[in-house]
Amino acid sequence: MARFIKMHVFIGCLVLLASCCCSINASNVEEQLLQLQDSFNEMRGSLAEKSSRMDALELQVAQLTSQVIQLQRVENQNKILMEEIAQLNEMRKTRVLNGISNQPSTNAISQMPTSCEDLSEIGHTLNGLYSVMGMKSVESVYCDFSNATNDSGFQTWIGHVDVKSTPTYFFVRRSDYFEELGTPILFDIEELNVGAAYDKNSGIFTAPVTGKYFFTVSGLGYFPGSIVSSRYHIQVGLYKNDEAMAFALADEVEVGFQYETFSLQLTLELTKGDQISVRIQGLSPYVSLRAGMFTQFNGFLLEEDITQFLHMLEMVQFIKMDVVICLIVLLASCCCSINASTVEEQLLQLQDGFDKMREILEEKNSRMEAQLAAQVVRLERVENQNKILMEEIARLNEMRKTRVLNRANGISNEPSTNAINQMPTSCEDLSEIGHTLNGLYSVMGMKSVESVYCDFSNATSDTGYQTWIGHVDVKSSPAYFFVLRDQIFNETRTPIPFDIVQLNVGAAYDKNSGVFTAPVTGKYYFTVSGMAAFPGTYITTRLFFQIGLYKNNEAMAFAMADNVSDYYENESFSFQSTLELIKGDQISVQIYGMSQAASLMTDTYTQFNGFLLEEDITQYLYML
Repeated sequence: MARFIKMHVFIGCLVLLASCCCSINASNVEEQLLQLQDSFNEMRGSLAEKSSRMDALELQVAQLTSQVIQLQRVENQNKILMEEIAQLNEMRKTRVLNGISNQPSTNAISQMPTSCEDLSEIGHTLNGLYSVMGMKSVESVYCDFSNATNDSGFQTWIGHVDVKSTPTYFFVRRSDYFEELGTPILFDIEELNVGAAYDKNSGIFTAPVTGKYFFTVSGLGYFPGSIVSSRYHIQVGLYKNDEAMAFALADEVEVGFQYETFSLQLTLELTKGDQISVRIQGLSPYVSLRAGMFTQFNGFLLEEDITQFLHMLEMVQFIKMDVVICLIVLLASCCCSINASTVEEQLLQLQDGFDKMREILEEKNSRMEAQLAAQVVRLERVENQNKILMEEIARLNEMRKTRVLNRANGISNEPSTNAINQMPTSCEDLSEIGHTLNGLYSVMGMKSVESVYCDFSNATSDTGYQTWIGHVDVKSSPAYFFVLRDQIFNETRTPIPFDIVQLNVGAAYDKNSGVFTAPVTGKYYFTVSGMAAFPGTYITTRLFFQIGLYKNNEAMAFAMADNVSDYYENESFSFQSTLELIKGDQISVQIYGMSQAASLMTDTYTQFNGFLLEEDITQYLYML
């Protein structure tokens, strides 16, 4: 375009020159040439200025052309995005008409899900095993969403899930003799106290949560010798809030001093705050409770009642002040309008008026509360629907933008769980992975799997975003065993081989070596019961039998049986221990010491039981 203008200017100059030549009337040719030179210079300057402006315009046109192309691309992308959003909205409307919801929110119900039907309302559509809230515990159900809600196969109940908000295990012993009546025995040696529910200073266990608990007490009574035969006894009981739940008794009727074993076990349903203690209920003079490893107190939480989590979203009812004010006004008006002849008639009129007004106000209040509740529910649904719609549009926009950018960079964004490089530990992790439907989820805690309720409709910073339910009982290697001894055994300081295996789930007990090897790290419970045989003698003498539970050849607990008689006698013993073991630790039962000719009685009178209470699954936290 600049060259075209230059050519026109040049032609104009030639025309001007020709016209000048034809009309020359100047005095001389030199003046004409000077004038022509000046005119040419002016024209050339003007032409240069116009050429510069044209170059700038051409550059601006090129830039605008590039911007138009970019805007056209963005417009096309937005058009594609809006078409996809419209398509998804149509799919959503279709699913809603068909009774199926698949929105990333669970505001369809205002509580934790209690059934497959609740899960369906939330938006779950994939068949599988789910956790829901039962009456007093978390329950496992199988949901087949391909069936109608009224079909028998829509929900299959599997069972209760063992979830504990506060795991509780304790194993304590008494370090010194004890002979006080009616007061909690202070077990001052703590071998295990998970949850810190047992207080060694007061001797009291306080239930941290409502649920079922198991307790066991084993001990040894000391009976002094006397000149003549006399009966001595010790009676020990387990108390719940100062009320006796069970008793154990040990007694002797001999001249020489002796020890006698006692034991009791019981399962109780406790309310949070209930107190459990062990006390001496009765005691003969000079008799006492033996100390050291011979007296043990064990307890642990079997099952928690998690009812408190079921009503977290319910509204709290309260008395309205306007009702009280109306009643006061009524009372005052009645008092001002009393014109009866006697005080009795005045009181009757006042009472009748009060009763009628109370009925009217109660009925009116009920109607208003019902109407208000219905309006609140409707408003909440409308607000939730609007909130869901806005969040859905924003989420889809972000997803589309991310996918467009990823495609441009050669990155795939198909559904996967690579958003985090570890097992999920919170609802926030689940959200990053891609979970959008509210419900009960399992996540990895510090030492155990934990159950949480995730409400993805809330922001991550909201208190209602994650509700912690409790620890889930998950075991990689379940371990339970029950073994007996069928042959006489009288070797000391060596593991007793229990040769009859009644149960050995996990094969952790070896009947040939008599050793139980912990398959995993965690808390274990062991109990040993048996009978010692004492032969008759020609003279009265004391015979004894002492047995213990050993962890890696270190004594954890002892039991003793003895006899001061010249007759043949059998005497029972029993003890229990709750221990925290590391994978590979070895547990065995060994005879610590015994009198000559004493032995462990045969014919299945001696039993050894053990099982895994709770596994420490820390090793699984760092697998990735």
